[in-house]
Amino acid sequence: MMSIRPFGCEECSSTFTRSENLERHKRTRHGDAARKSFQCPHCQAKFARRDICKRHANRCQEKSLQQSASYQSVTRASSGGGIHSQSEPLQRASSESEPSPSSKANDHNLRRKRRRRSSSPGIEAAVVGNGDAEGPDADASWHLYTTPHLSEPQPARNSEALVSPESISLGTSNNSVGFLVGLYFAYFHASLPIIHKATFEPTTAPRPLLNIMVAIGHLYSIKDFTDEPAATTVERSRRLWAQGVEELEKIRSSEWRELRKTWVMQAWLLHIVYGVYADVSAQDGTARRMLRHLVDAVRDLGLLNYAVAATMFPRIDDEMMASFNSSELGWLEDTWRAYLHEETLKLSLQALMFLDHHVFSSCNMRPLLSPIEFVWELPLHEELWEAKDALSWRIILTDKYGESAMVGTTLKWPIPLNRGSHTMSTSLATQSLMSESPCPQLIETLFASPMATLAVLTNIELLIKDFTRCYYQLPPNPSDPSAYHILTQGQNQRIFASLKVLIDITSTQVVHETHNEKPLWRACDMTARAIKLSLCRPDDLLICGIVESNVIATLMTATHLTLGSYVAARRSTQSLLKKRSDDEGALAITEDLVSALTSIMGASPRLAYCEGPWTTAISYRILLLIWKVLRWAVGAIREKLTARIANDDIINLPRSFGSCSLVLNSLLETIFNGEPESTAAASRQNSLWATDLQSLTAILDHSEADLTNLIIRICKSRPVWAIGSAMVSSIENITATTSSNVPLNIYL
Repeated sequence: MMSIRPFGCEECSSTFTRSENLERHKRTRHGDAARKSFQCPHCQAKFARRDICKRHANRCQEKSLQQSASYQSVTRASSGGGIHSQSEPLQRASSESEPSPSSKANDHNLRRKRRRRSSSPGIEAAVVGNGDAEGPDADASWHLYTTPHLSEPQPARNSEALVSPESISLGTSNNSVGFLVGLYFAYFHASLPIIHKATFEPTTAPRPLLNIMVAIGHLYSIKDFTDEPAATTVERSRRLWAQGVEELEKIRSSEWRELRKTWVMQAWLLHIVYGVYADVSAQDGTARRMLRHLVDAVRDLGLLNYAVAATMFPRIDDEMMASFNSSELGWLEDTWRAYLHEETLKLSLQALMFLDHHVFSSCNMRPLLSPIEFVWELPLHEELWEAKDALSWRIILTDKYGESAMVGTTLKWPIPLNRGSHTMSTSLATQSLMSESPCPQLIETLFASPMATLAVLTNIELLIKDFTRCYYQLPPNPSDPSAYHILTQGQNQRIFASLKVLIDITSTQVVHETHNEKPLWRACDMTARAIKLSLCRPDDLLICGIVESNVIATLMTATHLTLGSYVAARRSTQSLLKKRSDDEGALAITEDLVSALTSIMGASPRLAYCEGPWTTAISYRILLLIWKVLRWAVGAIREKLTARIANDDIINLPRSFGSCSLVLNSLLETIFNGEPESTAAASRQNSLWATDLQSLTAILDHSEADLTNLIIRICKSRPVWAIGSAMVSSIENITATTSSNVPLNIYL
């Protein structure tokens, strides 16, 4: 006879035979909320002692009165009743009393009905008013995000977010929340799609999440401003970031388990991105500290393993299923919501893995997380994530995954989609790609999701860096002059096999007519190219043992290492200073360098403007490698030309000086093709492969300036994040004090 389990957990699907077992489960699995029986009537915070709750309630009441007075004054001051009309959904939400359902099924139905009543958008989707950008679709259905992982915020608290800072309103001006959130989705969201656009509602979004989205939107709003308004806008953006950091820190200090909520994790990740890439000031240290706190929290909560995290997901039992009365639309809606719960957390954790790698590995530090401990299935098709409603989601699911994904009235999430065992984690996916015959379902998954492709690329790059770091701690091996890492020949073949598959995927998707303007696929493409080049040319900072404090300082140091400056030489190892034999493989990577340079130059103005800061950093490292190869080629040709001049053999110059001429002319031809049409550029392009001394000397004298001018133009087209402007200043300072005739201290 089956045992009866009458005590069910309200936050997960677990059931128990005894009430004390249920209470113990709540304390261990869902925090200390079960022991906090005194609740604040204003903000619903819970406390274990009545006196503490009473003191908090008095302070909370005073704060609410002050916020209400400030909110009413801004409402009266706004023209056309913009804020007043937009605050009506908040007033309706605050006037609704919480139902007290008699059963879990009734409670589920009531939550679903409230979600449908509030599904109409409170803020109309903003459309950017210039020709380069498009805001969120005006007809998009922005539903209220009422998932358990994105807990519903209290309206009284969120009204404060809509008027902080004071100049932000809910209208349609350039300082309105709707406009700035529209800029976030139009420019940045595609680079880090961790927020579900179709269900995001600014009027009910938690304050820290909304503020950081507005702060990022401010950065994208200043391209048409003059210096003074732009500085004011940036300062306002920094204040919002600092305010969000303070609020998130309070959440972590009071109840660190709140970090398992996806809206908290999303806000945390966006604050890290802003702190690392938006400025070079003390924000970077704060951002890295936040990253460490988040890593510790997700590790302690067990979120890195799907088997553990799945126990926290909301489950719909048989009673709830029967309550739908065979209503397919109602069941489909909740199946879609269950998918959103899981996929949102999955994408947020994937973004955490990527940021952890890029923030620390770029500075030559070990990441905090290991891919081995991250056991989550690869993300599903990106079109599923972009579906605007449950019905569209069902159509896409059936279309992409066939009859096995048919959605009916008895289907529960997760749905077995038969994607193969190699999609169960990034480590298994990497192993499959390194085999001679990768799993076909895995290839389809990588084609369908740029986040999945980026996760696998990150894992491969970490593997290569770890091997390289280990190699440089071993004694030098003179018999192996070009072994930059500890990989054997067979292991190298496996790495190249995986990269070949990934580069084919990214190259196909980048040129695809529906993906050629998607920054995330471009980030995957640049990452794959950089990894392939690193197998032949390892990171200078890595082999020199230089550790920097932030990403921008890392790129500046890498620039000086490329030029062989005195300061860089003092910080690097002496083995880097000796001249190496011949081209040292420069000819072998010329085709890859030309292809990467063409891709970087070929970005449209809008794609360059909305490019993620990590993509800019990766592209800049590739440009530095091109600069280094070009300097080697120029130096090698000058040496041979000097030897001919010394022998008075300058009448019949050869058409080519060997591999160095082929490398130089291939790079210069690509550079000239990317320059604006001018007589000077056309004349220099016609001088390639010249055999007279004057033309050859002119090419050598201007080649480096042509490349640096191109790099400056590329960086200036990416002004939103600090990397672009910082690299422009660095290169301009270097070129102002050096010339291409200065002898090289560092060779390839």
